[in-house]
Amino acid sequence: MPFLIPWLLTEVIYRNLTLQNVRVGIVIKTDYNEHPDEGYDPKALPVIEDISFTGIRGQGVRIPARIYGSPEIPVQNVTFQDMSVGITYKKKRIFQCSYVQGRVIGKIFPAPCDNLDWSDDRGKLLRRSTTKNTKDLDYDR
Repeated sequence: MPFLIPWLLTEVIYRNLTLQNVRVGIVIKTDYNEHPDEGYDPKALPVIEDISFTGIRGQGVRIPARIYGSPEIPVQNVTFQDMSVGITYKKKRIFQCSYVQGRVIGKIFPAPCDNLDWSDDRGKLLRRSTTKNTKDLDYDR
């Protein structure tokens, strides 16, 4: 069961999602650089971890996933499994990630960002992530 308090988002599971004719399918973003009130503690940063996406389908999607953590608030232990999303057009970065750690289990389409480890259907590690962080963000597309 998810445990949710203002500074902790963990154990979130998304299953059997359908994305139809959308610009961006999945969005997690931590780099807003703002806060809703004046009296907040800038050192009290949220923890975002253990988020799972399984059984994702779709057509006409420009960017299936845009996960933007930040140096202060990384997104940790994100898992993608059983994903097949038709994209509207091919571009350099279809999956967009920064300051994200996690894994892909089995084959998914389109190919995920390099921030994620890749395991076979049984969980055996096939490839470690080649990059952990990037600042080359693509907000406008």
